[in-house]
Amino acid sequence: MSETPSSQAVPAASNAAGTSTRRSVLRAAAWTTPVIALTTAAPAFAASMSKRGLQGWVEVQWSDGRITLDGRGSRPDRGLWITDTKVGDQITNVSIIFYLRDTDAVAWAVRPGDSGAWTLPVDQGISTPSDIGVPVRGFKITYQLPITATNTITELNNNLVFRTTSNAVSGSAVWARRSVNVNGTDITFLRGPVSPNGSSRSRSAAPEDTDLVQGASAL
Repeated sequence: MSETPSSQAVPAASNAAGTSTRRSVLRAAAWTTPVIALTTAAPAFAASMSKRGLQGWVEVQWSDGRITLDGRGSRPDRGLWITDTKVGDQITNVSIIFYLRDTDAVAWAVRPGDSGAWTLPVDQGISTPSDIGVPVRGFKITYQLPITATNTITELNNNLVFRTTSNAVSGSAVWARRSVNVNGTDITFLRGPVSPNGSSRSRSAAPEDTDLVQGASAL
């Protein structure tokens, strides 16, 4: 088979075909880019499914100068559960401490949709945890329903909805320390921080005032 010299003109039909091919590639790239962007977020949820401890997601919402904690919704982007469990496990002391970078004291109120499975956030005072490195004020919620362990994953009631009653912490960054005791062993880890700048609405959360949410991130 002979090769076409580089100086030889390419027929117009070939040029048209090449242009068509390039356009097809560009169109395909334009459609596939969002798919790639979506899949980059998957490892975070996958990690939550596999790492031992209190897993799942609570949405932190910033709206109207206040902060709302909304755990409603279903897996994989919502829900609260304990991984690596089996029938007969003793599961106790389930809690989450939400640390706010703004250290002003604030009160919290229950919002519509809350089931009462978790206590209202309790002020833990100001501290500087070594794994955060800056002064923060902690607010602790504790699970208060009986827990019956099941194989692999033990689901919890995740219908918690709490909101600050003032705008003293508007825009504050937030961390979350999750804790659970399984058969006498404490399992604790920290997530965050998240802030209004990292806006990411849930696919399944159903806040009462969706239109007012100015920023939200899963934590």
